[in-house]
Amino acid sequence: METIKVIIENWQPNSWIETWMPIIIALIALVTSVVSLFLTKVQFRKSSRPFICAMSYANLQNEQLNPIPSLVGYRITNSPAKIYSSRVIIQLNEDILVNHHEENFVRFNASNSEWSFGVGRNEFDEIIRNHGLKPDLRRIIKLKYSALDGGKKYHFLLVQNFVKADNQWKDLEVKAD
Repeated sequence: METIKVIIENWQPNSWIETWMPIIIALIALVTSVVSLFLTKVQFRKSSRPFICAMSYANLQNEQLNPIPSLVGYRITNSPAKIYSSRVIIQLNEDILVNHHEENFVRFNASNSEWSFGVGRNEFDEIIRNHGLKPDLRRIIKLKYSALDGGKKYHFLLVQNFVKADNQWKDLEVKAD
């Protein structure tokens, strides 16, 4: 017991830097860890959210893509999605020729899965016969969706012009958030 008392009494006094520097370093490490945790959480949410895109539909025959302009193909990646609203509009100037709207359905991201929407072949041929050469024939596709558990709602917008010479839709504007 006497030995411990002698060691404590003869202990060298510490300077301020020796006492507080490890505490300051530990606090900096704690703050860095908390910030890193927050940034990791944000990155995880961004990378695990569903992504949906719409595109012109085409069929592969004899190693050649053949466009099918009456169809719209949809792809979902990353995770399943709850689609709140899906709208396909074909319009000429301000006149709406086709207006298809669906609400509240779920799509899963199974590998190579896709779904589509199509205007009837005869109806589409009639639209092209009457309006196909006009430069303002547009297809507008709007999607509003979220992850299955709800949360943030995402939007997708695709605006396309019909090019009669190629018999397909060409993208004018694509927005996703």
